[in-house]
Amino acid sequence: MVGQALAVVDNAFKNEKYASNGKKRFGSNYPLPLFQKPIRRNQKVRDLFFKSGLVDASEQLIGEGHVTLRENMPDVSFNAQSELAAEEGMGLTEPFPSRKWQMQSGQGFYKGSGGDCNFMVGVALSDGQDVDENRGQFTVWPGSHVIIHPVLSQLVREDPPPDHLLKALRAKKIDVGSPKRILLKPGDAFIAHQRLASTQGINLLKKVRKSVYFKIAHTDYDEMQDEFLESKLPFTGFEPLQDIVADEFGG
Repeated sequence: MVGQALAVVDNAFKNEKYASNGKKRFGSNYPLPLFQKPIRRNQKVRDLFFKSGLVDASEQLIGEGHVTLRENMPDVSFNAQSELAAEEGMGLTEPFPSRKWQMQSGQGFYKGSGGDCNFMVGVALSDGQDVDENRGQFTVWPGSHVIIHPVLSQLVREDPPPDHLLKALRAKKIDVGSPKRILLKPGDAFIAHQRLASTQGINLLKKVRKSVYFKIAHTDYDEMQDEFLESKLPFTGFEPLQDIVADEFGG
């Protein structure tokens, strides 16, 4: 199944069935390809989610019968060599810059709105992602969702937001700890909360890192937005996890 999806993606790239919005990767002179909808919606690509255990895993998080795949999904990700980082002599084992992260939440790092999903599911297509070096792996800041969300929630709940908080957020992103590469073999998958700080890692090799991402939302996601934005913990809609959340965070 992974091999078939990879073949679809590789053929699309070879035949230039993609566009570009001009956005460049961190550390690169060249923009990423944006694959056309027929490629992203190809059944062999979608099967990575719908004909695997990922539907069941998603239902364990947000409830049976409540899993929906957001429109324009899945997304195909190519992470080619970060030429500038390689030219500047960045080593394979050097950590990613600590604050070069983003979220799957709204437009802008501190916008008072949620994203368009509860979480994202990623599936590795190419090999070489299971080695703990800068090979373009998806990179996360573990536990950052429970650090970032209360800050954003405070911005929404308090009108106007505290001056000291706005000043701090304008100056720089908050410190959410150290990044960690997600090490995957082809066919391996990961799940990332929409508030989790993440990024595409630096790729110092000429081999392109290829993955597919799916954005997953609760069937009532849009109706839950006000509650989610004002909540002190980022688990609105994750009903099967409420006992775990209560034990871990006290409610």
